[in-house]
Amino acid sequence: MITPSVYFDANGNSELTALDTLVKKAPPMQVKDAEPDNYEPLAKFLNECVKCADKAIEKSGVRKGGCLYPNLTFFKWGRVMRDRVERSEPLKPDVIGVDSKDKPDECNWSPPEGSESPRVEIPVEVKDNWPVLVPQVGTYALGLTMASPLRSNSLVIGFNTKFAVKLNPGDSKGTIVGAIRFMLFQHGGISSSEDLDMAATSDGRIQVVRILARIMLWQTEMDAGIPAFTNGVTICLPKSPTLPNDLVFFYVQRVLCHRLSLRGRNTFVARIGPVKPKSVDLRPMNQTQRDDKPPLRKKPRIAKSQPATTESTASQGTCEEPLTALITPRQFTNQQVEYTSSTPTIFAPGVTCLDDNSNLVVKCVWSTKDRAGIESAMYAACSGEFGCPAFGCSFPARFPDGRLVTNAPYLPDVDDIESRFWKVGNAESQPDHVEERSLQVTVLLEEGQSLEACEDSADLVICVGHALLGKPCSLFIDL
Repeated sequence: MITPSVYFDANGNSELTALDTLVKKAPPMQVKDAEPDNYEPLAKFLNECVKCADKAIEKSGVRKGGCLYPNLTFFKWGRVMRDRVERSEPLKPDVIGVDSKDKPDECNWSPPEGSESPRVEIPVEVKDNWPVLVPQVGTYALGLTMASPLRSNSLVIGFNTKFAVKLNPGDSKGTIVGAIRFMLFQHGGISSSEDLDMAATSDGRIQVVRILARIMLWQTEMDAGIPAFTNGVTICLPKSPTLPNDLVFFYVQRVLCHRLSLRGRNTFVARIGPVKPKSVDLRPMNQTQRDDKPPLRKKPRIAKSQPATTESTASQGTCEEPLTALITPRQFTNQQVEYTSSTPTIFAPGVTCLDDNSNLVVKCVWSTKDRAGIESAMYAACSGEFGCPAFGCSFPARFPDGRLVTNAPYLPDVDDIESRFWKVGNAESQPDHVEERSLQVTVLLEEGQSLEACEDSADLVICVGHALLGKPCSLFIDL
């Protein structure tokens, strides 16, 4: 599910068969009863898997380029991250995967510029059941998405300490061996590996190595699901409807809105301009205009006694730990941004080219397949009326190899939903459809103003009237 596109042939077949045959099992991991006692052994096991993956890659000779994470190493953590998601407690992944051989003193979802603190690449959570573990790793996926708002997926790892398998016919209850799942949180749900158990008689450990080998073959951020037309600060856009190779570069001036969500549209809106600002705060305005402090923890009216045990630890920060800053999106790669010509690219009637001397607004949303073109059509039809800004152009984002930035590769066919559905938590019934979404980019020619800027009462009445007429359209689009 995470194989780089360069390792598929023209017919869509994987070219990694030779690699898979050379992969060796990592040494087994002994599961402990107390949850925290598994952090160090799990980190050691994952590091052994990375070593096995590197050896197999080198022996097979399949590598076609560089490595995105040449120093990928997992460390026991269980401590507060130095930044957090808006209006939430700071998180404490049990194990962290970072691109460094040295264990850090602190770690960030999005490290400040000049900081020696590494960025967490793959967070790992340990729990004794999947229904509790999945929501927790979902909070880690939110941290990854907050740091890179346009990413198509967030990869996390979960380890179930109470997963049991029947090792022999007389083993009625099963033997606890533990199991790993690699989970991709994408905008249509969760795509997960199967339970990769640690039993000596199964191939779970060898599958862990094979998946990590594919991660070690990632060359760029694009292989990790992040689109190439922006690096978080610079944005590359098509300039003209008649010259598709004529491009224009803009710089993010201000993030106007980011409706953070793992599943759904994950709307991202930014003001962009031709001049690179000396400094830019990429936190969305809907965050910076609020109190940055996390919500106060409510005290129960009746204190509950807690058993004196270390078998379970909370994954969130405690009151005694220091307050942390909000996750701030930053430039996440030094690679040159590039726009890949995309069909359909729609320019507004009368727009011959984007004005590269003026500020514009770019809006990025993960639209469902059947609604991908509705928003641009609405903007074009309204022509700046009914509370809508003037429309410039719109296009579906693509990776440099021409692939759409979509969650389609992670979804099953409709006929396979029953066999692929993972019933976890309170899910009562399986869905009857898959939620395919793609990243749609819309460029608007004006930003709009607050109603407080109206010149007189008549102007206010007209503005409110247009907004009321446009409200049904906006509600329809946001479905």
